[in-house]
Amino acid sequence: MHGYKAIANALETEGVEHIFAVAAEDNMELLTELNINKRVRIISARKECGATGMADGYSRVTGRPAVCVVTLGPGLTNTATSMTTARIHQSPVICITTELSIFDRKGFKGGLDQRRFAEITAGKYIAVRHSETLAEDIRLAFHHVRSGAGPVVLAVPPEIMKGELDVEWEYSPATMMAPAPQRSHPDPDMIAKAVDILRASKRPVILVGRGATDSGTNAEVKALAERTGALLATTLHARQYLADYPLHVGTAGPYASEAVHELLSECDCVVAAGCSLNAFTTELGLLFTEAQIIHIDRNPAQIGKTTPVVLGIVGDARASLAALNAEMERQHFIRKEGFRSADVKAKIAAARLAPPPSTYVESPDTIDPRQLVAEMDKILPTERIVVIDGGHFEGFVANNVSIPDSSHLLRTLDFGSVGMGLFQGIGAAIGRPDRHIVVFTGDGGFMMTLEELDTAVRNRIAMTVVIMNDNAFGVEVHLLRAQGMPVDVALYNNPDFSAVARSLGAIGLKVRNAKDLPVVARKVGRGDRPVVIDARVNPDIVSEVFAELHAKM
Repeated sequence: MHGYKAIANALETEGVEHIFAVAAEDNMELLTELNINKRVRIISARKECGATGMADGYSRVTGRPAVCVVTLGPGLTNTATSMTTARIHQSPVICITTELSIFDRKGFKGGLDQRRFAEITAGKYIAVRHSETLAEDIRLAFHHVRSGAGPVVLAVPPEIMKGELDVEWEYSPATMMAPAPQRSHPDPDMIAKAVDILRASKRPVILVGRGATDSGTNAEVKALAERTGALLATTLHARQYLADYPLHVGTAGPYASEAVHELLSECDCVVAAGCSLNAFTTELGLLFTEAQIIHIDRNPAQIGKTTPVVLGIVGDARASLAALNAEMERQHFIRKEGFRSADVKAKIAAARLAPPPSTYVESPDTIDPRQLVAEMDKILPTERIVVIDGGHFEGFVANNVSIPDSSHLLRTLDFGSVGMGLFQGIGAAIGRPDRHIVVFTGDGGFMMTLEELDTAVRNRIAMTVVIMNDNAFGVEVHLLRAQGMPVDVALYNNPDFSAVARSLGAIGLKVRNAKDLPVVARKVGRGDRPVVIDARVNPDIVSEVFAELHAKM
């Protein structure tokens, strides 16, 4: 059996259903074998960064390992930004590539220490050295990503990939060597200290992040909030988690209303579960200045990494919160009033009913970005997954487009890179065909990635791409203006993106004012092609979130 046939067999045995790839001479037999003889669908991307980003998006919405296949050398270096984004998010992405032949270390596409590169970007590199270890190395790659350790690059030399194996092939999946999923439990002494802090607290806040939502902490969070009278806030990644709880105040940080911000700043204790307490959530460390922070995370390296804490609890969010509730029960913890006053409830109710702007800025050639987002929220199918790229426009979108729950929001700025939205959106659409995928991006991010619109067209993906087009790098324009400097270096004369989309086979629409939106409503969520909306937004309207955050820098 040839090596590529063995790898194809292993991928199918592991349950891989989709592979995101860029074909090259070193992997073409593998992709052909998968495409013709195996029950695996090949998504052929235009560039390796796109293939890797699609795998990342696929893994985020399915929770399953995602596989991309790229060529060695320049193909691998093209994955850098997408792979680093996946590593920071700890996405279970396996990147299969090759190496230079062991007989020719200075050959074509040489000049790169792939191990060092992969360890910096992906975090893990597995090099297959002999056909006898091929099965074990593939199992190790799948075990690595399923353990929650993030991406891995699996490199197969061409003599193994294309050659005849000198051993009889037999493969058993990594699930057979992995233990059943287990929760890490906290130190009882740390739990007792946390109870002491909460007993002394009069105005606690429970801050829930993605780690807590993934852990399924619903009952534990509610029980703790009931005992302590705590406000419940979330990070942006956990937006709308337990939104029906009476003392739920929404997203912490610059997205909070003035009334909610005032309540959060009054707290004297924060129980932060499964979140990084990054500068965005804490408003550069200025939001919880008077609070004692209890930080719960299964990764000890994350505790106190960006925000000082008085107590760190290492453990799974659900197990830790359950232990905290149990210890309170054991100590006969007296139920506290906390934030349960009529005044606080009235402020929360008013914040939830806060109306949109009473008037929008009208212009014949541009639309107010706030109006665009509000109208798109009405137009888009309710069963949606919202993917948000990076840029100034994000401040109008992230907290204002409704989602079924926190798992239906993909924020792609893990590495701070513009241009990940379209990649991850395509991957999400492949992974969740039962949901309508909408990507909000800027003109800068779209121009960096538009080649993959062709991938969406070829695969007949009925997604929506909303380009909030201000003919500029908006963040840089507003920062330069704030410093009294010229903005020319951040301005662009963009093409008609609707025409570009149509030339690639997508449905291209223009929005220049609110009168254009009925046409959008008739096209979105129908057919079997992506809909690309070139929305020229008013470049003079500054996001309140952006303005508030940068005023504190």
